[in-house]
Amino acid sequence: MRIREKKHKTINRFERLEVFNYALSPAVAPTVGLFWILISIVSFVTAVGVIPAAGPLAYTTCVLFFQYSFVVTEYTSRGHQEVPKISGNLVKPSADSRITKMMVLTTLFVSLCAVSYQYYPAISYLFGLYVFPAALSVLIIKRELIPALNPIEWAHVITSIKLDQRIIQFTLLQVTLILVLLLTFLSFNPLTEMIFSTWIAHEVAIFASIGLLLTYFRLIGVILHSNAEALELPVMLSEETEQRDEEEAAEKERQAFITRVYTEARGRRIKSAFSMLTDRMEAENYQHEAHYFSSVSKWDKPKLTTAMATGYIERLIRAKNYTIALNVLDTALECDDQFVLASGDSVMLLTERADTQQRRRNALNLLSRFPENYPKHPRRAESLLSACRIAAMDLNDFDWAKDKLTFLEAEFPEIHEHPKFAPLKSIVFEH
Repeated sequence: MRIREKKHKTINRFERLEVFNYALSPAVAPTVGLFWILISIVSFVTAVGVIPAAGPLAYTTCVLFFQYSFVVTEYTSRGHQEVPKISGNLVKPSADSRITKMMVLTTLFVSLCAVSYQYYPAISYLFGLYVFPAALSVLIIKRELIPALNPIEWAHVITSIKLDQRIIQFTLLQVTLILVLLLTFLSFNPLTEMIFSTWIAHEVAIFASIGLLLTYFRLIGVILHSNAEALELPVMLSEETEQRDEEEAAEKERQAFITRVYTEARGRRIKSAFSMLTDRMEAENYQHEAHYFSSVSKWDKPKLTTAMATGYIERLIRAKNYTIALNVLDTALECDDQFVLASGDSVMLLTERADTQQRRRNALNLLSRFPENYPKHPRRAESLLSACRIAAMDLNDFDWAKDKLTFLEAEFPEIHEHPKFAPLKSIVFEH
């Protein structure tokens, strides 16, 4: 696991879990070498006929190996690239009761495979290839032995795992592992005797068997990790957790930035605060503008809020996000009823979408000030006509509409050519 500092926040970086070069990695190779020495000693003691010593030593080595294999699978399934080095504290039963349960589970399956192999070899292979990994997975997920012995739980694990490249790799690895184990440890096999006629060849085979076994348990962990969501397995590291950590770190940094902006604004340094916000948003390509505006609008700093709203609304309109643009406009007008949008086109566009009585009142406010705020805009007359329509038809203020229509005729005689002027004037003055 690599750790990288990002703006004073530690981010746990997820690395793609290694599989086939795992056993030979610098962190794991010494462990492979340790087990290779232990098994070689067991093999030598057995060969020279010291049976009383071979039994306990072989049992201890097997127990230690499968305990550590469980740790490999467990840590890998949680997303850890590196597994702790083997130690007495790591594999002792008191460290994790599941290690003892793992030994019970392994002993049971080895016994079943040994018995079934004599009568039904296919069943033995089935147990070793698929059922044992499923049971081990249940033990890691459920943390209890009884569920790990439940065929229903096995079926759930097997059916929850998606078929992908890892499953193909797992199957090929299993077949390779079985062949190597058979050739390495069944000395009565003529092929074995021919291949391992030298001591060196036999030692190389033992080393390869240990590496393949650790890779086997590593790959089980990788498969569990890649299917963690379907298996409801909590993980410590993954692409999702890394992204979540990054988002949390970025959020904390944004909050710290907002606090600095508030300090400026509270000291009545509005221009400085706005400059900080502008520089930050430009650097972020306005990705978090909504967050900043939401924070600022909650402060009692109307000038800062309206200053932000001006550019924010324009960008929302360009993105055709009219709903949020209307919300921001509502906030700006609450802060300052003389708020002016950056362009007359924006006024016409948003006032056409006024869908509540309050927004219609806001629209009347903006449109009635349109000629004053945008003196060179070609739609000044149309803006006042729209204001009269809203006043009369939506707000029932016919007196205001009459006065403004009279002003409109005098100030903009060309309004008579607009197709909506005559019908509206007729309605207003007949009321």
